Amino acid sequence: MDKGIIKLQGSIDLLKKEFQKNLTVTVKHGPIPSQHKEQLKHKLDSLASNVEWGEEHVRLVVTEEKKIPSVNRLFTSLDIDVYRIQVYEPSLEEIFLNTGKEEAVPLHSQDAV
Repeated sequence: MDKGIIKLQGSIDLLKKEFQKNLTVTVKHGPIPSQHKEQLKHKLDSLASNVEWGEEHVRLVVTEEKKIPSVNRLFTSLDIDVYRIQVYEPSLEEIFLNTGKEEAVPLHSQDAV
């Protein structure tokens, strides 16, 4: 609640799902062969947004969870080892701390948090 107005309502899973429309994914990978770098960059840009490159990882944002296997297949199709794929999920504390910064999120559920 904020000034008597319910900002969020719903089950924990529903709140997390609604709050995080975009998924931040980090892929820890092995060496990228030089002949595949441009192809990988181009295809990742078509699958995701906000692609950030590190030396042994790439962080990107996808709009749907079902795009994550496509990202994995892209790396493996180019013979690039994938060591780990991590999806960032906000904690309930982060959701509630950020709630006052945005408009109320209309959630329809009988469970209230």
